[in-house]
Amino acid sequence: MGQTLGIDRDLARKIKRMSRKELDGYLTRVTDKSYNNGYEQGLVEGIALAGQAMEEILKEEVIKGTFPAEKVDEIKKAVGTYIARVPERAAEKDKDEGRKKR
Repeated sequence: MGQTLGIDRDLARKIKRMSRKELDGYLTRVTDKSYNNGYEQGLVEGIALAGQAMEEILKEEVIKGTFPAEKVDEIKKAVGTYIARVPERAAEKDKDEGRKKR
């Protein structure tokens, strides 16, 4: 079968049917396991899934009228900026932990 965002279609369908709480738990498990074990691919997939989920939810909120389209664009930019800074913060955290151990 084909793939969606690097994952198989069955998994993509399962994820699409998850509630927000289930999706949050799933993404947390994927990213935590990936980070703890150094699985870069898992992190990439977790981030892609989070992006896909955010896109769908924001699209629904615009349709409902909860958010104007301009606000959705601001949210997407803020999330992108946050994701881009994660490696920097992780490196700083590692340095701080290294200092504390000494």
